[in-house]
Amino acid sequence: MNAYLMSLLLSATVISQIEASTCYKNWSRCTPQTSFWTGILWKTCSEYCQKCGGRESGGCRRVNNKECSGGYQCQCSGRNIRKSSDWMTKITCKMGL
Repeated sequence: MNAYLMSLLLSATVISQIEASTCYKNWSRCTPQTSFWTGILWKTCSEYCQKCGGRESGGCRRVNNKECSGGYQCQCSGRNIRKSSDWMTKITCKMGL
């Protein structure tokens, strides 16, 4: 039952990301409605930037454009650091988690 629920939640997240394709890339880790799952289903913005993006830090920033206003985006910053070499982390990074 838990695997079914997890699959359903992950599918809903992916669908919501596809529907928002004309907007700035809104990450689930930064969206207030899905922030509960941050750290459970996906990395925090800072963790994603460090382990996947090879940057020192990161934070969720509010972004606006004509198609989508009020969205949030994970923006990495700081000096370059080594990305994670752990195979599982590499896979989850490739999946955007």
